[in-house]
This record gives sequence, C-alpha cells and structure tokens, in this order.
Amino acid sequence: MSKLSATGPRVLYVMGGLYPADGGPPSSSPNIWVSACQAGIPVSVAVPASATPTGTERATMASLTKAGVKLHTFPVLTRLPKFKRWGVSFPLVFWVLRHAGDFDIVQAHGAWVFSSLIGLLAARIHGKAFVLVPHESLAESDVLKGNNPFRHGIKKFVKSIYMKYADFFIVASQIEERYSIDAGAAAKSACLYHPLIRDRSSLSPPRHWPACIETLRVGFLGRFDPKKNLDLLIRAVAQMPAVSLRMAGAGPDSYERMLRDLVADGGLGGRAEWLGFIAASQRPAFFSSIDVLAMPSAFECFGMVAAEAMQHGVPVVVSDLTGIAEVVARHYCGLVVAPRVEAIRDALSVLQREPGSLEAYSAQALKACEAELSFAHYGAGLAEIYRALAQRSSM
Repeated sequence: MSKLSATGPRVLYVMGGLYPADGGPPSSSPNIWVSACQAGIPVSVAVPASATPTGTERATMASLTKAGVKLHTFPVLTRLPKFKRWGVSFPLVFWVLRHAGDFDIVQAHGAWVFSSLIGLLAARIHGKAFVLVPHESLAESDVLKGNNPFRHGIKKFVKSIYMKYADFFIVASQIEERYSIDAGAAAKSACLYHPLIRDRSSLSPPRHWPACIETLRVGFLGRFDPKKNLDLLIRAVAQMPAVSLRMAGAGPDSYERMLRDLVADGGLGGRAEWLGFIAASQRPAFFSSIDVLAMPSAFECFGMVAAEAMQHGVPVVVSDLTGIAEVVARHYCGLVVAPRVEAIRDALSVLQREPGSLEAYSAQALKACEAELSFAHYGAGLAEIYRALAQRSSM
C-alpha cells in the first residue's frame, strides 16, 4: 500500500471523549489518529474534554498535538453523568456542523455517542463520506445488552440508520465484522486490527523462563464485568495449586464481592492478588510480573489488553470469541481456547509443564505485533480506504 500524500483526503475525526475510565475508544482511537498522521493523512479531531482533565487526558492530548493531530476540544455537559458518557457537547455540535464541509471524510468512533450521530448528520449535509469505527458497539451482544427492551429498540433503530447511511465501517477483527455488520452492508466494511506499535522501540525484548516453573503466574487486566469471564479464570486457577493469579482492574462493588467470595471459596488464599485499577504507566511493571496473560472473554471485538501483553513479550491465553485470537492463532503467540473452565485450566497446565513453549510464544508475540499491529500497517490500510472513498465521491 502506497503512502498517501499530504494533499490527499482530509479527515475529521469525532469522538465522545478522551476519558480513560471509559476504556475502549479513548484507549485505541488516539493510536488510530497518529497512524493516519504518519501515513501522510491530514488529521483533525473534534472531541469533548473535561473542564479539569486528568493526567492521562493531558498526556494524551499533548501526545496527539506532538504527532501532528489538529485537536479541537469542547466543553461537555456534566449536569447528568450520562451526558458526559454520551459526549453531549453543543459547542462541538455547532463546530462540526459548520466545518465538516472543510473535509473530505468524517469518521466517528463508537455508535451510541452523541458525537457520532452529529458526525453522520454533518457528513450528509455537506455531501461528505462518513466512516464509522464501531469499537464493538454494533455487535449483537452490545445492542441487546441489559434487560431494557425499550433501549434495545432504540439501539436497533440507530444501528439501522448507520447501516443505511454510513459509507464505510472499519472493524477491529473478522469476528466483529461477522457479529456487527448486516449482510447488506458487508460490502462497505473492512477489518483493520487496532494499532499499538509505533516502531521497534515500542517492543520489549523476548522473555526467558527457567527450565522448571514452580509457580505459573497468571495475570488478568480489565474491567470486572461478567463478559470478561474472570469468574471462569478464578475457578480454573483454583484447581491448580501451582498457579497464582494477579488481577488488575475494578468493577461494580456487588460483582467484585462475588468474585472475592469465589476466590475465598476456591481456597486460593495467598495465590490470588487484587491490584485494583492500574494506570497506563504501571502496565509495563504488571506485565513483567506475570508469565501469561489470560483473557477468556465471552466476546471482544479486539482485545487490546492481550495485544499490550504481546507487545511486552507475554504469551496469552485468549477466548476464541475475541478478535485478537485471529492474530494469536495465525502467529502462534499463545493459546486460543473456548471460554470454559476446563479449557482454560488445560491451557494453563500445558504452559506450566512446557516452559519452552512460553519462550517460543513470547518471541512470536513480538513478531506478530510488528507485522500486524503497527502504526505503519494500520495507516497504510486507512490510506487505501480513504483514497477509494474520496475517488468515489469525486465521480
């Protein structure tokens, strides 16, 4: 794929916020924008921002500006918590509606945020191509999440709007495409794995293990949410006396209490550690403290945590219902299992018995990141998509 010249399609990205607690898009989208910049694509971003940004938000904005992203931030309504989560900002609305015509393409992140709907409206008004990166939001599991039929109906209606009027969808994996994009819209979608690696300096050296592992250290990092299947991992580790578990993350108090009770009932004792939420700056230390990262989720459109572990040379055990499993299986950098206790336990047993496989998976994980999760790879894919959309619009 050839590099797009700086005079190529100009892209306006809109998103609901850069709040790190929201996970998903705020974690992966900045890398997408920088990848576009590195591919020679003129990038502008319109996004609500906190009145008093956190240290992570400030660092993200500074990094984007340094990379060449033109960042336009707007105050967000905070009268209700959901206003902030939905990215409701009337100054952003007015700015996007006024300036969308200055760009060739409008790209939005996430389906259920205010900014994406405004981006779609602005693109239609100005006759510009509209691209949506759903970040799993269009998957059936998300559309039907919860027990509120009215909300399900609203999401189905909004999804039908995107399917009809969006010009293109960029999904993070083939499994996301299969479970998110209607058959009638499949021709206007493409899979690009989320970018993670800026250059080779972003990769850790391959890991090494002793010939005999007394205790296999398993790590979990993410929200404490039922879909993450942390309970299955706890049950599996409970059956393995020579395996310890380090859990980083947080979630609803009631759910976390249930998990803690499960640890106590399983007799894990000192083999289980609760680390709480860890910031991005603490993640390298976390990855260096574990032998394998487990992500047995019920569904993940991608699985950024597993990709970050691979970046640090940590082998992974991931569910076959995750997007990153496609990369893991193709490059032999870990084990792909069904999200069941027995399958998780058996995979960990293999790694514990065969330390040599850990070293092989570690080396392959680093190669996989460089081959398929680099900024250069993602930017080249974006350039091809944008060029095709721009040519179609000019006909």
